[in-house]
Amino acid sequence: MDVEDSAQEKRRHPRQEVDAIIRASVEELDGTDRSFDGACVNISEGGLLMQTPTPIPMGTPIQFHIQKMRFGGRGLVRHCGDSGNSYFIGLEFTGGARWTPAPASGAVDSRVLPAVKSPSAEPVVLLVTFVLVVMILVFITAQA
Repeated sequence: MDVEDSAQEKRRHPRQEVDAIIRASVEELDGTDRSFDGACVNISEGGLLMQTPTPIPMGTPIQFHIQKMRFGGRGLVRHCGDSGNSYFIGLEFTGGARWTPAPASGAVDSRVLPAVKSPSAEPVVLLVTFVLVVMILVFITAQA
């Protein structure tokens, strides 16, 4: 049994891999909202894993929406891991948000689309990441 298998056994809810853009917002210390896009990597009944270009501190409340899955709500950052050029953010749903997996009967559920690796998806994620980094740099420069 490897480490990943034992970690999955400890999870309260099974995870489903997804390939979707997630729109999220956090409240800054000055009270303003900061919105950003990230990539939703996987989701379960109680939370999700997303990849973002910037870190988000543990305990930060987030509002989110995944258009492709027609699902959104609120959550708390439970972990933030650095992967070199991006961050993996573990989000636990709060405020009654719960995701329901697609039916096991094989019927197509319009809320959940299977994760498909397409050659055209990577450039879009790179473009979104680039735009977010430029926006952050402009904001930091304007504050100086």
